[in-house]
Amino acid sequence: MLWGTGLAIGMGMVLTFAVSCVLLIPGPRFLGAVLLAYIACKLIQEQADQAGDASQAPTSTGTAPAAPPITMFWLLVRLSQSV
Repeated sequence: MLWGTGLAIGMGMVLTFAVSCVLLIPGPRFLGAVLLAYIACKLIQEQADQAGDASQAPTSTGTAPAAPPITMFWLLVRLSQSV
């Protein structure tokens, strides 16, 4: 039990350090932001499908309804901060 606790704490420290080093590189932060935006779009689609309104759910970003300008502004601000 003590070995497992010690190993969990040690791995947490090592992996936290590794992730903080990787996040200093601009590319992975931007890719992570794009991946999170993609996941959010998929979750919104699934939520619309579960609501029984599957015909209204966009199947691609080309057919998705336009977001309000302020939403797009904050998305761009967040993405620019990650670069």
